[in-house]
Amino acid sequence: MPGRNSRTYAAPMFPVQEIHKQLKKIDKNIPASVAVFLAAAEEYLAAEIIEKAAAKSRQKGLSTIE
Repeated sequence: MPGRNSRTYAAPMFPVQEIHKQLKKIDKNIPASVAVFLAAAEEYLAAEIIEKAAAKSRQKGLSTIE
Protein backbone atom coordinates (compact mmCIF):
# COMPACT_ATOMS: atom_id res chain seq x y z
CA MET A 1 0.00 0.00 0.00
CA PRO A 2 1.48 3.34 -0.98
CA GLY A 3 1.96 5.85 1.79
CA ARG A 4 2.09 3.27 4.58
CA ASN A 5 5.24 2.28 6.37
CA SER A 6 6.15 -0.10 9.15
CA ARG A 7 5.59 2.61 11.73
CA THR A 8 1.98 2.99 10.58
CA TYR A 9 1.39 -0.74 10.93
CA ALA A 10 3.11 -0.85 14.34
CA ALA A 11 1.11 2.05 15.76
CA PRO A 12 -0.91 0.99 18.81
CA MET A 13 -4.68 1.11 18.57
CA PHE A 14 -5.23 1.82 22.26
CA PRO A 15 -4.71 5.46 23.36
CA VAL A 16 -1.30 5.50 25.06
CA GLN A 17 -1.58 9.13 26.12
CA GLU A 18 -5.00 8.59 27.68
CA ILE A 19 -3.71 5.56 29.60
CA HIS A 20 -0.70 7.59 30.76
CA LYS A 21 -2.99 10.41 31.91
CA GLN A 22 -5.06 7.94 33.96
CA LEU A 23 -1.92 6.38 35.46
CA LYS A 24 -0.62 9.83 36.44
CA LYS A 25 -3.74 10.29 38.58
CA ILE A 26 -2.44 7.41 40.71
CA ASP A 27 1.24 8.40 40.73
CA LYS A 28 2.80 11.42 39.02
CA ASN A 29 6.15 9.63 38.55
CA ILE A 30 4.96 6.82 36.27
CA PRO A 31 7.05 6.84 33.07
CA ALA A 32 5.42 6.90 29.63
CA SER A 33 6.94 3.50 28.86
CA VAL A 34 4.55 1.93 31.39
CA ALA A 35 1.59 3.33 29.46
CA VAL A 36 3.03 1.98 26.19
CA PHE A 37 3.44 -1.48 27.72
CA LEU A 38 -0.06 -1.41 29.22
CA ALA A 39 -1.62 -0.30 25.92
CA ALA A 40 0.18 -3.13 24.11
CA ALA A 41 -0.97 -5.67 26.71
CA GLU A 42 -4.58 -4.46 26.47
CA GLU A 43 -4.43 -4.61 22.68
CA TYR A 44 -3.05 -8.16 22.78
CA LEU A 45 -5.74 -9.33 25.21
CA ALA A 46 -8.51 -7.73 23.16
CA ALA A 47 -7.20 -9.40 19.99
CA GLU A 48 -7.07 -12.80 21.72
CA ILE A 49 -10.62 -12.47 23.05
CA ILE A 50 -11.96 -11.43 19.64
CA GLU A 51 -10.06 -14.25 17.94
CA LYS A 52 -11.51 -16.85 20.34
CA ALA A 53 -15.02 -15.44 19.95
CA ALA A 54 -14.72 -15.50 16.15
CA ALA A 55 -13.52 -19.11 16.21
CA LYS A 56 -16.45 -20.11 18.43
CA SER A 57 -18.89 -18.33 16.10
CA ARG A 58 -17.43 -20.12 13.07
CA GLN A 59 -17.76 -23.40 14.95
CA LYS A 60 -21.46 -22.68 15.45
CA GLY A 61 -21.86 -21.73 11.78
CA LEU A 62 -22.50 -18.06 12.52
CA SER A 63 -21.18 -15.17 10.48
CA THR A 64 -21.07 -12.72 13.40
CA ILE A 65 -19.73 -12.84 16.94
CA GLU A 66 -22.43 -13.22 19.58
